[in-house]
Amino acid sequence: MLLRHHDLGAGEPFAYLTLALLRLRQGGPGSYGEAERLCEQALAAKNVSDSTRRVALAVVLLSRKARGMPYEDVRATVADTLKTVNGSAEAMAASLKAVLDPEAMVESLREGDPEARLGAGSVAAVLRRQNRIGELLELHAAFGALPAGSYAGEEARSLHDVECNLLIVPGLPPEVIDEAASRVQWIVDNYPFDAKEDPRTLAAWEHTLALARLRQGRFADVEPLCASGLAADYGVDARATILATIALARRALGQPHANLVADALALSPDADVVAEAAGLVPDVQRKRADGVTG
Repeated sequence: MLLRHHDLGAGEPFAYLTLALLRLRQGGPGSYGEAERLCEQALAAKNVSDSTRRVALAVVLLSRKARGMPYEDVRATVADTLKTVNGSAEAMAASLKAVLDPEAMVESLREGDPEARLGAGSVAAVLRRQNRIGELLELHAAFGALPAGSYAGEEARSLHDVECNLLIVPGLPPEVIDEAASRVQWIVDNYPFDAKEDPRTLAAWEHTLALARLRQGRFADVEPLCASGLAADYGVDARATILATIALARRALGQPHANLVADALALSPDADVVAEAAGLVPDVQRKRADGVTG
């Protein structure tokens, strides 16, 4: 109705894409074909953002796969036009599929579907935020072997997201923590990227390794692993999470830490790990108000 009766201006591509996603979820040959047509209209609009283009191409790829049609042209378009986006066309499609149907993705991963490994990271945050920790643990267990083959880079990113979301959760069994720590250490040591060209990725993965060391009780290892993320500006949520992580380690070492928790709360009280750190220092806001630190 909006597309037929309103001039949506800059919102037109997003409207077409939204309708395409609905058709994709409906399923069936007719709906899959309609989803691709709607994405073509979205991509033909002016000033289409990279994020919209990325999702639209993923929808086209999924609709082609569902109909048994070739999609080499989609892969080529991704390679040519989205050079700033990490990951292959297959990884984009797997991530979208995981978000649209997380239960089916978890089941596919459990059955050994290699494409599900590419989409696992996209659903990990959803499971954690919905407190579906049992399913998150299943996701961790079902991932299986370490990344390898043609899509090793994309699998490594997906695996990192799974382990990061798992390590944010306190109170995990020691054997799960140790396995997650081992996987993250492998990623940091083996992932083929240029740290100078992609410093944000290295900082994020080092922080995940810091979380692993925190959960393992290796508290002295935590702060050095947070240094690269703390030195740069990656946004208030990331900084708040890093400050809270350091605060938890310092607390365990018997070092001053309340000021770090207060700063994290001031930046982003809802960021990952901040609530955990704040719960350990319940009077931090009063101290901050009184001008007391340490």
